[in-house]
Amino acid sequence: GLNITAQGNELYVADRSNILVYEFDGSNMNLVQTIPVGFNGSTSDGGNESLRVDGDRMVYNYSTEDLFFFERSTTGSWLPDGVLNITPNSGFSFISHVSLSGDSVAVNFNSYNGFSGPQVYNRTSAGWELEVELQFGMTGVNPSREIVLDGDRLFAPSNNDMYYWERTNGTWTLEQIIPGATGSEIHVDGNVMVTYGKLFPLDDFNVRVWGYNGSEWGLSNTFPTLTAGEVGGKAMAVIGNQVLIGNGRRYGFAELMWLDNQAVVANDSTMTVPEDAANGTVIASITGFDPYFETTPTYTLVSGNTDGIFGFDADGQVVVVYNTNLDFAITNQYTLDYSVPDSETSAICFITITVQNVKEPALIGGSLLKA
Repeated sequence: GLNITAQGNELYVADRSNILVYEFDGSNMNLVQTIPVGFNGSTSDGGNESLRVDGDRMVYNYSTEDLFFFERSTTGSWLPDGVLNITPNSGFSFISHVSLSGDSVAVNFNSYNGFSGPQVYNRTSAGWELEVELQFGMTGVNPSREIVLDGDRLFAPSNNDMYYWERTNGTWTLEQIIPGATGSEIHVDGNVMVTYGKLFPLDDFNVRVWGYNGSEWGLSNTFPTLTAGEVGGKAMAVIGNQVLIGNGRRYGFAELMWLDNQAVVANDSTMTVPEDAANGTVIASITGFDPYFETTPTYTLVSGNTDGIFGFDADGQVVVVYNTNLDFAITNQYTLDYSVPDSETSAICFITITVQNVKEPALIGGSLLKA
């Protein structure tokens, strides 16, 4: 197929002539419905095909100015649900990709006008209405890439960067331009984003996993495809921790990858502790997050804890565990290396702890000087 998408245990494959709907029974993918789309190969090659499903709604496009909608009936079959005609603005050559989220649909274009970006349409009682046309803000850009509309979030790569918008009170705002987050295919699930496709000028076609820490997106891990340089980056579907890749250059080839998780941890930091701190005193809270499995990782001290003073508690906080050896006069600074293990690799960070001197009462003749 030229485009695939997945939802739950269902896989959808578009091949210009039909949309094929499969269901996974735990062992095999079984074809349950064939939906004719009517192109039958008559549209010239070189265009983009896009297919997306959201709940009981589906949208399909193949380089034309029409978006074809389908809705799942009470019997489980998909039925036609209208057509949205979009007339490209100046500089657009054809629709590149579409995305569906509730009563909204987003459209990206193969554009020779870099300032023109994706459009968002909303379904109303009167039909589909244009809500906004966003801007990439640069010239000479040919997006021709995927687009993902996820509620009030919109992801659209252009050249080698990903443009990330958020909608607040009906207004779309560009929140971040994510370098290197390009891709012919994008999958977004909560705080995890998976991209796949060509990164110019490299011909790597890697699968990249990104994590969101609440304020910005960052790269978590990179997975080279088994046939780097061969896979055309035309199709990807994510089912659980598996990524199904379709080859746009050799039709019929597919590659199945299992994504391992890579922990994302806090930056290296510097903290202080008084030399008279009691056992259990919290020195630092390490904010770590595994973006793929959305879990808090475990931490292990690797080196630097020569006097056995510090440790991690159950909440991942650095605490004093043996204050007898905590003495500014003996050691006034510690650098602790700690690891955040993954099933295959581990990230190493460090925390510098400065011991603060505490003025002790003066002694005269072996007795405390009292006022």
